[in-house]
Amino acid sequence: MAEPIKEKKDIVFAIFLIFIGALFLLNTTGVVGWGIWEYILRFWPVFLILGGIRLILGYSVITEIIISVIALILFALIGIFSYISFSSNSLPFVPNCMNEYILKNSNWLTYKSSDMVEDETFVNTEDYDGVTKRNLNIKVGASQFTLNDNEEDKLLKLNSKYVENYIEPSLESEKVEDTVNISFNTVSPNTIRFWDSRKSPEFNFTLGKIDLITDINMILGAGKGEVDLELVKLDEVSAQVGAGQMIIKLNKSSIPSKLNLDVGAGEIILLLPEEIGYKLSYDLGVGEITQNDEKIAEFLGKNSDYESENYQEAEIKLEIVARVGVGSLEINNI
Repeated sequence: MAEPIKEKKDIVFAIFLIFIGALFLLNTTGVVGWGIWEYILRFWPVFLILGGIRLILGYSVITEIIISVIALILFALIGIFSYISFSSNSLPFVPNCMNEYILKNSNWLTYKSSDMVEDETFVNTEDYDGVTKRNLNIKVGASQFTLNDNEEDKLLKLNSKYVENYIEPSLESEKVEDTVNISFNTVSPNTIRFWDSRKSPEFNFTLGKIDLITDINMILGAGKGEVDLELVKLDEVSAQVGAGQMIIKLNKSSIPSKLNLDVGAGEIILLLPEEIGYKLSYDLGVGEITQNDEKIAEFLGKNSDYESENYQEAEIKLEIVARVGVGSLEINNI
């Protein structure tokens, strides 16, 4: 007679249910406010860690004991850390040094909501006398940005809207010989932040000093960028998009000598005047490249060239080098 199959007991899951049930009980009885969940949910990677340990060690009795002890310790620490951070009160059964440490460093993993900050920053022409070229490097992650130009006598104006301790702007500039290098980057402090109802950070750049020869390099992560340049004298422009979308609109007065485009899983939309002729050299993965809604290439069209119909007779010609992964490149006339 076959022996009955023993059911495997998942003690870690049972501990998890007890932890969640106890927390709900404290919420419903008013002992602990519901806002503590904002802190508890920051620790979701702990469950991935426990799952990984389970897969490595298997389902032996010793493994069950080890993982259960680890789970008890971790859930206890999560509860302690979250409560002290949420309430800003010490717990009497916790050592004073631990209470003080959590109260002092709770913002490392948690946050309390703060207002949107708005500020304006300039890179002034008078601070960099004698420059004949400008290099602008913009690196934006999980944010929105715009880039345009005007006839003001500023090397750069930046208007920022952001939340402190979430994604903050960092703008630096320096002069190297006759060139001014301007670098912008979005900085994420040591804070993990999720589920904010506010709009994502916005960074709006304006290039003045339009007669200054300018190189632009833009890197966009998962946000959105809108570039509209009409007047500035461009030499070389590069744009790289991860999972976001970037729209680049150029006027015939702002056509660069070369345009480098790199698309991962996102999208770049290039808007050009009808009279501009362009030659496109591309390396395509599984995405697609279109011109005025007509396909130039799709799915593994590697190391190929394409010329617009007016390329040979056009007075203004543009060289485009593009690499497209699983995303898309659209080239449209305006």
